[in-house]
Amino acid sequence: MRARDPLNNAARADEDMLRKRAEPERTAMLAHGVAALAHNMRSLLPDVDLAVLTDEFATDLAGSFIDGLTNGVDGWVDDNLGACRPWGFDLADITVPTFLWQGELDLMVPFGHGEWLAEHIPGVTAHLEPGQGHMSIVAGHIDDMIGELIATLAD
Repeated sequence: MRARDPLNNAARADEDMLRKRAEPERTAMLAHGVAALAHNMRSLLPDVDLAVLTDEFATDLAGSFIDGLTNGVDGWVDDNLGACRPWGFDLADITVPTFLWQGELDLMVPFGHGEWLAEHIPGVTAHLEPGQGHMSIVAGHIDDMIGELIATLAD
């Protein structure tokens, strides 16, 4: 198995260390074009994810990275801290429609975490997808995801 996000390991240590690791990563991400995206993320992605990092999807993803990191690393830091600290609410208290999409081959978020969430969120609609990764599940199911949300809003 390939290494997971190294910033998650830093987040477990402390926020200052996480920020020190994230800043140079941010600079590198902003400097690299779409062509370098798959190469730079190789250790975080299974082959099924690398296969979708082409053309329009890779361009959109790179644009999202640039937009998200343009003003700093705060969002990235918060995301990584949220992966290893309490969220401040009990999953059993969730009362709104909740949709969970998790790829079995995801190297960024362990599949077991998706299974755990599916067991602990009341009324969740869980899509625990075999053969999918972190990116491929979005590339292959974005219309399904949006359709679920629209159907919920129509109810």
